[in-house]
Amino acid sequence: MLMMKLKRRDGWILPGITALAVGTFVVDLFTPRSTPHVIFYVIPVVLTLYVRGRLWPLVFGAGCSVLMVAGYFLSPPVELDSHWALFGRGMDVGVLWLLAGVVYQINRVEAKRQGAAARLQLQTAALEATANAIAITDRAGAISWVNPAFTRSTGYALDEVVGQNPRVLKSGKHDQSFY
Repeated sequence: MLMMKLKRRDGWILPGITALAVGTFVVDLFTPRSTPHVIFYVIPVVLTLYVRGRLWPLVFGAGCSVLMVAGYFLSPPVELDSHWALFGRGMDVGVLWLLAGVVYQINRVEAKRQGAAARLQLQTAALEATANAIAITDRAGAISWVNPAFTRSTGYALDEVVGQNPRVLKSGKHDQSFY
């Protein structure tokens, strides 16, 4: 629920995340190469959960990866600078991309869930508004839902027929061929 409220007011979030990523890069420029900074680059990618648009995690993953590698090469070297520090940055970039992929998938699933909820709401409204009587049963034949037109035409309220078999509608005045 918090995510949905933040998504409605996300005019400030995207510039804030961008500023955070750039600020991390500036800090990275003034620290030695061997200092790990992956956690600071991870934060903007995680915050893209609160931004509309499913591709933002991948965009920030790419941007932060470039900044992370550039930060390594532009940082001041230290005496014991080794290739392992560069390898560590490469691993950090891999972790960053993995995280961006996870955040992307979370956003994708959330968008699908919201679409399914909207379709369900539309279909429910259509079933309730139709003029024809509709009764939905489960596999065993028990009524699980009826629309208002069913209630008007039969006189049975929803709570009276839920769990009943549609045979409850038989009047006994018609033969088997009628049904």
